Formats: sequence, C-alpha cells, structure tokens
Amino acid sequence: MTSQDALRSFIQQTLNLQEVTDQSAMGKTHGWDSYGQLTLITAIESHYDVSFEFDQIGEINSVERITDFLKQAGKLSD
Repeated sequence: MTSQDALRSFIQQTLNLQEVTDQSAMGKTHGWDSYGQLTLITAIESHYDVSFEFDQIGEINSVERITDFLKQAGKLSD
C-alpha cells in the first residue's frame, strides 16, 4: 500500500465513506460536509503531526489538496 493509498483509506475511515478517490472533495462527496471537514482536519493534524492555519481549513478540502499539503510538509511521499 502506498502512502497515498493509506491517506485515502484514512480519509475513508475518518469520514465513514464508502469510497474515496483522488477526486473526492467536501461538498462533492456524499458524507463529506463542513462538520466532516473539521473532523478530518483534526484527525489529520493528530495522525500526521501537522498543523493547519485557520484559513487553510476551508482551502484544503479535497483529497488532492490534502495530498499536496502533506507532501509539502514532508509527511507524505510520492
């Protein structure tokens, strides 16, 4: 399992979603709403030992953007 597969699995479990793809995003994925976003951000901060700035919480709202953020933070490999 790649680190990106592990991230998708983490998001799926955290939000209790049936399926998560690279295109999954808040508001476009059934079950990923604003409350789920806050839950997910908190879980990511704890699990990956990162911190989000307040303005990033709304911007990092898709698997693709979360992946990019974690790669830039050095917490996820290619």
